[in-house]
Amino acid sequence: MIEQQKVIDSILSKVFYWIHWIAKEGITNKKTAGLLTLLERLGVNDLKYFDHRSPASVREMFSTLGSERE
Repeated sequence: MIEQQKVIDSILSKVFYWIHWIAKEGITNKKTAGLLTLLERLGVNDLKYFDHRSPASVREMFSTLGSERE
């Protein structure tokens, strides 16, 4: 739990950057779960602390990024 608290801001920043990239490249948001799994398998270990992987959470993140651009 202590390690999770140390990396949570870094994780959120990276995930939002990653979601921005997905949107910019025109990749469907339905691919996010698979891409997160791929990143974990490639050694991005801190993603194990990212619990917001449901389709509703992903939509909310895309929506948040979209509202920031307006």
